[in-house]
Amino acid sequence: MVTGTFASPVDTTNVLLKVNQVFRPAHHFNARYSRYDVSSENSRGAGGLFAPSAATGLSNEDQGFAITNVLVLSDRSLFETRAQLSEGDLTAAPMDTIGPAVSIAGVASFGTSSTSPTARIGRGWQVVNNFTVVTGGHSLRAGADVLVNNDRITYPRSGRGSYTFSSLPNFLSGSYNNAGFAQTFGATEVSLDNPNVGVYVQDEWRVGHAVTVNAGLRYDLQFLETIVTDRDNVSPRIGVAWTPTARAGTVVRGSAGLFYDRIPLRALANALLSAGNTTDAAALRQFVVTLSPAQAGAPVFPAILQEAVPAVTLPNLTTMDRNVQNAHSLQVNAEVEQQLTADTTVSAGYQYLKGSQLLMAVNQNVPTCIAAGNNNGCRPNSSYANNSQYSSAGESTYHGLHVSLARRAATWGHYRVSYTLSKAMNNVGEFFFSAPIDPTDLSKDWGRSDNDQRHRLVLNGSIQAAGFQISGMMQAYSAPPFNITSGVTTIQATAGRPIANGAFIERNAGEGTAFFSLGARISRMVPLSDRLRLEVMVEGFNLTNRANVVTRNTNFGAGAYPANPSATFGQATAVGDPRAFQFGARVRF
Repeated sequence: MVTGTFASPVDTTNVLLKVNQVFRPAHHFNARYSRYDVSSENSRGAGGLFAPSAATGLSNEDQGFAITNVLVLSDRSLFETRAQLSEGDLTAAPMDTIGPAVSIAGVASFGTSSTSPTARIGRGWQVVNNFTVVTGGHSLRAGADVLVNNDRITYPRSGRGSYTFSSLPNFLSGSYNNAGFAQTFGATEVSLDNPNVGVYVQDEWRVGHAVTVNAGLRYDLQFLETIVTDRDNVSPRIGVAWTPTARAGTVVRGSAGLFYDRIPLRALANALLSAGNTTDAAALRQFVVTLSPAQAGAPVFPAILQEAVPAVTLPNLTTMDRNVQNAHSLQVNAEVEQQLTADTTVSAGYQYLKGSQLLMAVNQNVPTCIAAGNNNGCRPNSSYANNSQYSSAGESTYHGLHVSLARRAATWGHYRVSYTLSKAMNNVGEFFFSAPIDPTDLSKDWGRSDNDQRHRLVLNGSIQAAGFQISGMMQAYSAPPFNITSGVTTIQATAGRPIANGAFIERNAGEGTAFFSLGARISRMVPLSDRLRLEVMVEGFNLTNRANVVTRNTNFGAGAYPANPSATFGQATAVGDPRAFQFGARVRF
């Protein structure tokens, strides 16, 4: 484990300018300019098992200009226009510019950062028009949304080489993993445009006094270079609220709908930077080579290659399925709310979510043997190495039951208690573009979602007495899972998991640590004059000083599972903030 301290100063500047103009009672206009600058050293990747040398700094400048124009056409209709321009300039230079990058499973990572872009300039503009008209029991609305992005991304990857070792002894002997050396050659920068168009119609219909129906339809298109436009992104949505009897204080709600996501530009940028989203060697712009220790031409740690040797170092390619589909989810909700008193309600509900066509990276040229000598892993296509293709292959499900008891604000205060019992499953991790352990059998990755938590209990509220206001929140969540790795690279060149009964253990088989946090705030308003008041306050966070684990060593090691883990397996590598207090004062006039 990496120990010690390192500096990570953060400097931020925020600027906000806003102008509101009423031309006449029926015509309102406002304009807003914002700018956000931040800079920091060691801001990305440092801490836990990652040494400061494996981190990057950060310098980011974001600015935007937005306008809103609302025109009331009549007492039953209005037209709204919103538009914005934005620009972001981000650099994340590696703290170590020499390299190579080194990762020792369960021990440490150090050397040049090679896992994320080092610069990104993003520009975009958006125009949204909404038209609303009220007639009879209907409130009709229609609109259009046009969004255009342009990104320029700099991503050198492993330009200074990278080594992966399964254990400390192997590192000390220089024996890196199968496909454990990687180095990137060629171009480092790519630009792409992304126009998006969306249109919708919706109606809020009051059916008598007991039923309100909200129904709508949305249609979205995303245009991407080299990708066949997905033209079936039709999203019907409906919601119903029913009050059986006004005096009983009961409300029944239900809703269902389809929701489409955009394809991430970062993924397509990687594919375009590789070989223009092809497997054509003549179109190569940037390519990665990987080598195993037994292959001819494999470097001896810590050396890196001076050039790629085509006979041995065949390129690893990144592509995107040209018929990739926009990820979408089916969401269904049902809830019953009962009024207990004039200010107190209790509710219970169920939520279901089915995610389909989620993006994951699936190797289309899987090796069938360990690379050695002059062979390249006995791949189906011997002219290149891996073809990591972004595909619409991921799936997810979520089931949640929730109950809550709430007391609306009164002279003495308010409170809310909510509890959720849920289960989230998927076959793709939450981190960027995760890949399956076996590209030929995605079912081996079906397991608990990275953020699955069975139980979530939240209590919050406030009390006002003797001029003081006391508020607080308690959060208690059951343990999330974590993925147990072995540190050994599979024959498919993916990160392996321990083997039990001749097969990989399931993904996210580890049980993390439950989360608990208690915070409170005490404030008092002190009148200084008729118009001048002073508010003093004290806030406390994590009052129990609980060590809530954020990350841990998930490398089990190469020992027999589950009897022989490595000595550091499961140890916490980062925890949340300790107990802290904040004092403040505010003058109101």
